Amino acid sequence: MSAEVTLGDTPLNTTETADKRQRPRPANGNEKLYRRFYPRLNTRITMPFLIAIVIVAGIGVFIVTQLVSGSIEERINKQLIESAQAASNSVTEIERQQLATLRLMVFTDGVAEAIDNGDIAELDALLQPIATNEQIDDVIVFNAEGESIFALRRIEDRLGIVYDTTLPQNIDSWEGVQRVLIVEADRLGDKYVDVVGEPPNVTFFISAPVIDAENNLLGGVSIGIRASTLVARVREQALSGVTLYGYDGRVLKTTVPLAEDESLALSPRHAAELVATSQEKSVIEEKEISGQPYQVLYAPFKMRDQQIGLIAVALQRSIVTKGIGNSRDQVAILFSGLFIFVALMGMVVTRTIVRPVRRLVDTTRAIREGDLSRRVQLYIPDELGELGTSFDHMTDQLVARNREISDLYLAQVEETSRRDAILGSIRDAVIVLDLRNKMLLRNGAAEDLIEDLRSDAKAYQMLNFLCHTPEQLSQPRTVELAGSFFSVLATSVVMPSGEALGHVIVFRDITALVEAERVKDEMILQLSHELRTPLTAALGNIGLIQMLELGALSEQGVGFIDNSVRSLHTLARMIDQVVDVSTILAKKFSVHFERFNLAFQINNLVAKHRADIDAHGLVVSVLIPSTDLWIEADQERISRVIEELLRNAYSYTLPGGWIEVAAEAKRGRAIISVADSGVGIVEDEQERVFERLYRGQSADAGPTDTRGLGLGLYISKQIVEAHGGKIGLDSIPEHGTIVTIELPLQQR
Repeated sequence: MSAEVTLGDTPLNTTETADKRQRPRPANGNEKLYRRFYPRLNTRITMPFLIAIVIVAGIGVFIVTQLVSGSIEERINKQLIESAQAASNSVTEIERQQLATLRLMVFTDGVAEAIDNGDIAELDALLQPIATNEQIDDVIVFNAEGESIFALRRIEDRLGIVYDTTLPQNIDSWEGVQRVLIVEADRLGDKYVDVVGEPPNVTFFISAPVIDAENNLLGGVSIGIRASTLVARVREQALSGVTLYGYDGRVLKTTVPLAEDESLALSPRHAAELVATSQEKSVIEEKEISGQPYQVLYAPFKMRDQQIGLIAVALQRSIVTKGIGNSRDQVAILFSGLFIFVALMGMVVTRTIVRPVRRLVDTTRAIREGDLSRRVQLYIPDELGELGTSFDHMTDQLVARNREISDLYLAQVEETSRRDAILGSIRDAVIVLDLRNKMLLRNGAAEDLIEDLRSDAKAYQMLNFLCHTPEQLSQPRTVELAGSFFSVLATSVVMPSGEALGHVIVFRDITALVEAERVKDEMILQLSHELRTPLTAALGNIGLIQMLELGALSEQGVGFIDNSVRSLHTLARMIDQVVDVSTILAKKFSVHFERFNLAFQINNLVAKHRADIDAHGLVVSVLIPSTDLWIEADQERISRVIEELLRNAYSYTLPGGWIEVAAEAKRGRAIISVADSGVGIVEDEQERVFERLYRGQSADAGPTDTRGLGLGLYISKQIVEAHGGKIGLDSIPEHGTIVTIELPLQQR
């Protein structure tokens, strides 16, 4: 017997691997030098704290000089960005309110008619309430020629807020008004912006057309918000100083306290750079305004998505210098306390950690060198104590596991020897395969078999095929290998948990049994032939007696003669069946095809057995649509099949029953059926009735005491299949049976 366990292509020697893993690798010269100068544990613990003190001190200085100021400046910039965002949102909201008021004025009922008619009084009555409610600074109404026909200008005096109706001049020169008059629309619609006036009296107008129901331009309406009003409302949201700039850098309006326009103004070149840069990102600059340092953020100033300048928000930088001064003293106190704390902590940690760790190291080194009696015995209530206790427990378990492994190894060696002895004593060839059908084990008989088959390429190839398809050998299979016959059977090897491990294949040499079976078949065939001679003579002699001496016999004697004839015919039929079976088993069975009328032959066979059918008290009917049903087959053998079915039908049908024989041609095949109302066959036996020598329970349930050999249906199936046909059976106990045969009409 041999065994092989592989992992990939390399044998796995677990003992050698474990030894290599356990033995420490000898240190070379470089490693010794490295270990000598490598710092000890107490140094590695205290050194980081000392280094940390230096690093923290340096970081402290950096924090004072850089991070504090940077952090405060970052907060200022963040606040500045938030103020700029608030300012931008405020401008957007003011624009939305202006547009809403403009739409309200344009679409107020009567405004279009008043513009078309030039009705100033009506315009004043319709628009002044809206302007008052919405606190609009300026309103201008113009006709289709661009001439102003009505105006409202908000004025604040000691009596309150009033509106002046003085008409402005030259509004037809405003670009926004011109685009309204030509009814031009862009992606935002048909409303446009104009910047009117000189600083500090700048007003931002938004104009919209007024169109009648026939889509004719009647004129337009412009509403304006002054720069002073705009920056005041923006400052309420931004909570910082707000300044509006024109394209040329001039200050349109500002809310920065005590600031003069000259200190805020930008050069035209710098203003152009800021306008270009602010399109992509906001620009933050440091600027001195009225002697005070400010952080200023510049952003585009847009209305109706049209940039008309810059908007700047400003915050004082004095909080930065103040924050640095306040932090310096705090950091100095913090560093002094931190230095003292770190020094004390390093001393304590060194004492509480180094000693237990050293004890652990000494114990592990001793155990590594083979002294399994050493224990840490470190009883302190912390993680190191738990580590020492766990290590001692692990050592105890290691000792116990070593003892168990030693016992298991001895038991495994004994079990392996016992298994080898059992496998070696089995005379059958036994091969064990894994799940990938690789050979794991084989006994001596299997080795001999493999060695014997190596010289026969075909037999060796067949052996390899069987070993690679064990799932096809769940039932015993007879295989010929190099002139010998083997019964091959494979069984799955399954663990109690249900896990499959592989297969066991057993090759049993049955050459002697096969040879004995062959000799037996030849003897039966020879004996059957020898029995035919005296049987034929007996039938002939009785036939002569029936012809020559029939008148001299009594009625009882005639009955004896008839019974003898029937018995001899039954014996002859049985001998023929035995001969046929022997021929089939010897693979010498053959059929001789000829063309004959199947319908005519069936009628003749029914007529031949009618006397027996009548004697059983049965009614027989033949259902053949045509008198011509030609078929190419072995007439003698097909006739024997039909006779066998007829004989079974009247043998197992009680008196008063019926038999029906039918035949027809369908789709190139002859369909023959024999049905009866007999005792039937139970379902469990219906598949087995075509087996050799099988006689079921129904064989003893017929009305006669005639017993067969259990070969009739077996031979019938062999004959039908030799013709390329099929035979089947369907039966219901106590109701009857129908046997159906399908035969090709022509043989190819």
